[in-house]
Amino acid sequence: SNVAITTGSRASASLQLVIAMTRHGNRASDFVLAMPSCYPVNDTKTWPYGPGELTNKGRLQMHRLGKRIRSLYDGFISQYYLPEQVMAYTKDESRLIMSAELLLAGLFPPRGYQVWNSDLLWQPIPVFRTYKEHTRRALPINAPDCPRFQQAQANSLEQYERKYGRNVTELVEYVQRTTGMNILNEVPHDFVEPNLFRVALLFIWESIINVVNEGLELPEWAMRIYPDPIVHLTSELIKAYATASDTQVKLFQGELFQEIISFMQNKMEDRTAPRRLYLYTIHDWTIFGLMHILGHSNYTVVEAKTGSALIFELHRDQQSARHYVKVVFVNGATQELELSEVNIPGCGTPCDFYLLCNITEKYYKV
Repeated sequence: SNVAITTGSRASASLQLVIAMTRHGNRASDFVLAMPSCYPVNDTKTWPYGPGELTNKGRLQMHRLGKRIRSLYDGFISQYYLPEQVMAYTKDESRLIMSAELLLAGLFPPRGYQVWNSDLLWQPIPVFRTYKEHTRRALPINAPDCPRFQQAQANSLEQYERKYGRNVTELVEYVQRTTGMNILNEVPHDFVEPNLFRVALLFIWESIINVVNEGLELPEWAMRIYPDPIVHLTSELIKAYATASDTQVKLFQGELFQEIISFMQNKMEDRTAPRRLYLYTIHDWTIFGLMHILGHSNYTVVEAKTGSALIFELHRDQQSARHYVKVVFVNGATQELELSEVNIPGCGTPCDFYLLCNITEKYYKV
C-alpha cells in the first residue's frame, strides 16, 4: 500500500486500547424560548437547523476532533477503516448521532481501495446505540425510571435549595425584570421538576452558553450574570441532579464506567483481539459523571466544552507486563484542541489498572 507510515503523538509501543468519550459540537438551545436580544431559537439566521441541532460551527468542531484523534493515535489505529478495530457508540438523539458521524468522517477519510466515489471523500461507518449511559435518568425533563436514584436526587436537590434557592430566585427574577419576560410561564409542561425556578435557571443558562459557544455577543442583561453567578449556580445544580451522592453517581454513569473497565479487561486477557478503539459520543453531563468517578467531583459546568474528549488509554509495560491507565482530556474550546493529562487522585498518572479498579469499584459493584 502507498500509505505513508506515520505515528501519532500518543501511539507508543505500550498502548493497547483507546476509549474516547466525546462531547457533541455546538448546538442551538433545546427550548424555543425567545430570550430578548439573545438570538432566539426561531432566529433561523443564527440557528439554521432549529432547536437542539448542531450548528455549522458544531459540525466543523466534530470533524476537527476526528482529525485530532487521528493525529494522536495514527499508526496505532489503521488509516483504513477496519470494522474489527473500531466501534462507535452513541444515543438516539440527532445531535449525538450527527456528531458521531462527523467525528468518524474526520478520523477515517477513505483512501486507496476504500474510495468508492472519487467525488465524495467520505465513507459510511456504523454508529451503534449504547444502553449503558444514563444521563436521561438525571435530567429534570424525564419521568423517573429508577426510584433509588430519584430518592437520592431529591435529597441532593433539597440541600441545593437550602444553600442556593434564594440566589436562584433572585437571578430568575432579575432576568424576568430586565427582559420583560415571564420565563416561569414558558416552562414546558412535560418537566417533572416541581421547582420552576430551577428549570428557569437551566433555560437561562442554555440561552447564554450556546450563544457564547458560537462566539456571538451577549446582551447587556446576560453579561451582568455571566460568567458569575450563573456558572456557579448551574454547576452546583447539575451536581445536585446527577452526582451529589455516591448513589446518584453509581446509578448515573456507574454502568458506563464498568463497561470501560470491562473493555480493558478483555484486552488484557486477549492481547491479540483486534479491537483498538471505542468511540462514544455523549453529553457533557456524562463526562461530569465519569470525571466524578475518577475523583474530580468539583467540576464546573464549563469544563466539558463542546467538541471535547475524555480519553482512556490502556498501556502495558513492556518490561514488567503490568497494565496501567492514562486519562487525557482534549479541550474542544482551544484553537489547537489542546491535550492535558488527567490526574487521578490516589492513583496519579499513569495509574495502575488494578488500583484504578479498587478506587472506582464502589461506583459499579452492586
